[in-house]
Amino acid sequence: MTYPSSAEQVSQVVTILNRYADVQFAVKSGGHNPNVGWSSVDGGVLISMKNLSSTVYNAGEQTAEIGPGARWASVLSALEPYNVAVVSGRLGK
Repeated sequence: MTYPSSAEQVSQVVTILNRYADVQFAVKSGGHNPNVGWSSVDGGVLISMKNLSSTVYNAGEQTAEIGPGARWASVLSALEPYNVAVVSGRLGK
């Protein structure tokens, strides 16, 4: 398992893994996915986006930048002071 902390690190990991066709890998974001093989890999490399979980709200543009590893509970908590929410799943565990 690897935990990149920037887009550049994600790119580096994927570039290296693509050199080895026999090595399987999967990408796990912050949420859940019950589909077998979609967010996990058996015997390969799991790239976790856990360290890319920030939520930044721009009140002037009324936009939010949400990292791929963010969990909905933390996103909602970050946006609550601005009285905004997102359309999303609601399993925040």
